[in-house]
Amino acid sequence: MSSDGRRLAVAAETSVRIVDAATGQSLGQALPVFGAISLKFSPDGSRIAVGALDGSVRVWDTET
Repeated sequence: MSSDGRRLAVAAETSVRIVDAATGQSLGQALPVFGAISLKFSPDGSRIAVGALDGSVRVWDTET
């Protein structure tokens, strides 16, 4: 969950979606990642880091 409580990151098998915490509505495109095991918003909510089963960590801008 983002620090302001407005957005939630939800992992599926092959993607991560950012959704509105109040409505559950998807915000933007799904982020392509296989086997997400950890999700963390930056303190200001502008980025999300995703750790995957293959040991990779990807960082995306949540504003676009």
